[in-house]
Amino acid sequence: MYSKNCSEKNQFKNEDNACWALQNTSNKVNNCGEKLHFFFGKITFTSVLNTLLWYNLCIRLSFGKDVDTMLLRKKSKSEKPSTSFDKEPLLKGQVPRHIAIILDGNGRWAQHQGKPRIFGHQEGMFNVEHIAEVGSCLGIEAMTLYAFSTENWKRTADEVAFLMKLPVRFFDRFAPTLMRLNIKTEVMGNKSELPEELQDAISRIEMMTAKNTGMKLMIALNYGSQDEIIGMVKAIANRVAKGELLVEQINSETIDAHLLTDGLPPVDLLIRTSGEQRISNFLLWQIAYAELYFTDTAWPDFKEDALYEAIAEFQRRDRRFGDVKK
Repeated sequence: MYSKNCSEKNQFKNEDNACWALQNTSNKVNNCGEKLHFFFGKITFTSVLNTLLWYNLCIRLSFGKDVDTMLLRKKSKSEKPSTSFDKEPLLKGQVPRHIAIILDGNGRWAQHQGKPRIFGHQEGMFNVEHIAEVGSCLGIEAMTLYAFSTENWKRTADEVAFLMKLPVRFFDRFAPTLMRLNIKTEVMGNKSELPEELQDAISRIEMMTAKNTGMKLMIALNYGSQDEIIGMVKAIANRVAKGELLVEQINSETIDAHLLTDGLPPVDLLIRTSGEQRISNFLLWQIAYAELYFTDTAWPDFKEDALYEAIAEFQRRDRRFGDVKK
């Protein structure tokens, strides 16, 4: 059920405030520009449109998406208007305790609009905040988001560099929303291989939200399920070698306790956006009895109504867990 906190939005109150904010962004924009120069070396803009795009990216990373109207951002053809999904019947049914989402299609979404792939990643990151808020307000207990896999290092150096920088700014921006909604946030994956700046940002957001008691938001960064399973096997084998655990004592609960999702409810619903129909090395053990939902909608366009529709489809499924319908 929606609470008062869920209806409150941290937005500029009026256009004058937004104008004032833009007038005071010069230092932040310059700082962002310097960082982009560091990421990519010398940047040559081939058109005024590309120049405006980079400034839009810089300002939004500093102040968030609420300044879009001040930048005269034109609504893209791929953005779908709200369908005003009737959520009352949905709220009366069984809501998944744990939803996992493969955030796919950011780069292709941007390319279809003639923009750089990193623009799509930026939009996708802002959508994480939106969907996390919707999930929290629906009473979802846990949400696990697949943001960067162990295989994503194969992408271009420029794109990877941007993806490693983007969460640093995002976590700082996202923190007030997490605290307002009482969301506890953790990052799962091999964090030791991430840049130090990102590791520090992860530590800050995890410590800040550690005592929150609402929805658990897990963000998978540098995560691969096969690596997770290998780590689990090694940890259990080590305990057996030390005499702390007998082989006969190993069961599914033992395995659950040695996975990165320890303490979370089983995944009820796995969503993958952007049309692909594969799991891509994500939560292979944890989704044993999850309902799978694939949508052609790219992640940046996967808004509130899209999540409602996925949950409605989940409620239409007949979940028997190997039993027969009585």
